[in-house]
Amino acid sequence: MKICINKKNSSMTLGLLFALVGAAVARADDATSPQYAFDLTPASDYIFRGVSQTENDPVFFAWSRVSYDSFYATLGAENVDFNNSTDAEYDVSVGWSKLLAGYTVDLGVIRYGYINAPSRIDTVELRAIVSHPLGPVTLGGAVYHTSNYFGSNDDATYVEGNVAFPIAKALSGSVAFGRQNISGGHDYSTWNAGASYAFNKHCALDLRYYDTDGHTPSNLAGNHIVASVRLSM
Repeated sequence: MKICINKKNSSMTLGLLFALVGAAVARADDATSPQYAFDLTPASDYIFRGVSQTENDPVFFAWSRVSYDSFYATLGAENVDFNNSTDAEYDVSVGWSKLLAGYTVDLGVIRYGYINAPSRIDTVELRAIVSHPLGPVTLGGAVYHTSNYFGSNDDATYVEGNVAFPIAKALSGSVAFGRQNISGGHDYSTWNAGASYAFNKHCALDLRYYDTDGHTPSNLAGNHIVASVRLSM
C-alpha cells in the first residue's frame, strides 16, 4: 500500500500481460539476444511520490529486468511498514521502449502487490514516459493512471516533469515535480531534487531531498533527505 494512497487488481491480469508481451516478442523479426540487468539498492527511506512507505525507516530494494528488442519485463521487491501485517511489496511491470525521432518513449503497465496485507490494496497502473536530450540536459515527463487507486474505486492520475543534468565528471543532478490527482479527493503535489555520483558503472551514490504540499500524515509526507547506494550487475 502506498501510505495515504490506496490499491487493487487480480493476478489474472498480470498473467495476461505477460502472455501478450511474450507473444509480441516471439513475433519480433529482430534476432537480438535477450538482455538482463539486476540491481540492489539499500536506502535510508522508501519514498513513493513524496510519502514514506517504511515509517521513515531504511529500505532494501531488489530489482531485475529482462529485455528483448524493444520489449521488457521487470520484477522488484522491497520492505514496507504500514503499521499492520503487511510484510513486503513486489512490483511487476511489462512494457515497450523505443527511440523515436530523438525521443525515448516508454509505454507499459505496472502491478504493485503486497504480501500479507490485511485488506486488498494491490493495483495496476498504466504508464507513459518520454525523455529527450537538449544539449547536456535531459528533459522528461511521465503519466501514470489507474482506475482503482490502491484499494479504492477512485480513478487517479500522477503526472511528473523532470530534468537531469551533468555537474562534474561522474556527478549529475536531477529535479522533478509531480502532481497526484485522485477522483475521491486528497490531491497533492510532490517534488524532489538531488545529486548522484557514479563510482563506476556498477555503483552509484544518490542523495535526495523530497517534499509535498501538506499530504497527511505530515511525518510521512513532509520533507525527507534520503541517501541510497545503487549496485548494478
